[in-house]
Amino acid sequence: MGIVMYKNNSIFAFIPAKTNSVGLPEKMYKKIGEYTLFEWTLYAAYASRHIDEIIVSSDDNKLEKIIERFDSHAIVNLNLPNKKIQFIRRPAELCSATSKTEEAINHFFNERYNYRNYNYMVLLQATS
Repeated sequence: MGIVMYKNNSIFAFIPAKTNSVGLPEKMYKKIGEYTLFEWTLYAAYASRHIDEIIVSSDDNKLEKIIERFDSHAIVNLNLPNKKIQFIRRPAELCSATSKTEEAINHFFNERYNYRNYNYMVLLQATS
């Protein structure tokens, strides 16, 4: 799927996800109703008609499998639009309990990832 454009602007969603949680261990995997916190965040990104692409940044291999499974589920069972989704492996030192979201964003833009075709980034946090 190409860039959809909203009012002549292209938008991608950035989801920083880490498993190190001080207050509630593995809170991304806690279910609220039918989905985990992480899956609800993916659902929001898929359901938005303004988001053209989804980027997940994490060091957690389980998330890559969840993304693959949810991608099929969203399109087939939920009748949500097909969107390009990309998993970016973030170094473990940027996923510690004290790591900041800004560090994940900087890693994304400072590495090999080229997102100059997009006008805006939407930050979606799975646990906030």
